[in-house]
Amino acid sequence: PPHARCISCLLLLLVLGGTPGSRGGSLPPPPAAEGSGTGSPLCDYQRCRHLQPPCTELRGRGGCLCPGLSGPGVPPEPPELVAVVVTAAGASLHWCAPASVVLEYHVLVGAPGRPPAPGLALPPSFRLAALGGLRPDTPYVLCVVARNGAGASPTAPPGAPGGPCRTVRTPPDPRRLLPATVAVAGVLGAAGGLALAWHCLRGRRRHPVPSTEGEGDQDRDPPGTSWGEQEL
Repeated sequence: PPHARCISCLLLLLVLGGTPGSRGGSLPPPPAAEGSGTGSPLCDYQRCRHLQPPCTELRGRGGCLCPGLSGPGVPPEPPELVAVVVTAAGASLHWCAPASVVLEYHVLVGAPGRPPAPGLALPPSFRLAALGGLRPDTPYVLCVVARNGAGASPTAPPGAPGGPCRTVRTPPDPRRLLPATVAVAGVLGAAGGLALAWHCLRGRRRHPVPSTEGEGDQDRDPPGTSWGEQEL
């Protein structure tokens, strides 16, 4: 009968382990990794590497694939300022490139609460910059801005995680601290010497040294006593 044949088909499907689609017979294959379908390898591009060639230059060398970038007609995203090291007269900055087309970088320097002044233009392969001419013991706002033909990247508030700006303060000039350190050491040394002298003088007054005058007369007989006489 027809219904018996249907029951037999259902039992056969259960024994084989489900529908053909669940066993992978008719499901689409997983998506291929980027570059695997065309045979082109990924470019050796590191966002934070200093002197990193741009993606356009890497593609021209070997036809590799770069990470996704916004087009040259869109202003760049802000770079990521990852490290700042300050001295009494300067600072060094390290940043990572945005996922954008960059023609040049600018390092901005300013005081807190004021717009920073633009600095010299740096090539797009740069990720490090050194600044000079800073004053000791002074706060500054340091920013890195990316530019292309469409404009410049925005500057976020200083201290924002992953932002392009940071507020720093240069340390005092060590050459000015040296005379003060020597003067303090001299005062402490003089105070220590006075305290030691006062302690020695105070100890003398508490424990006077006994006089040695008349020590030779202690063994002498009292006056009026002759040899051979004893006092009873």
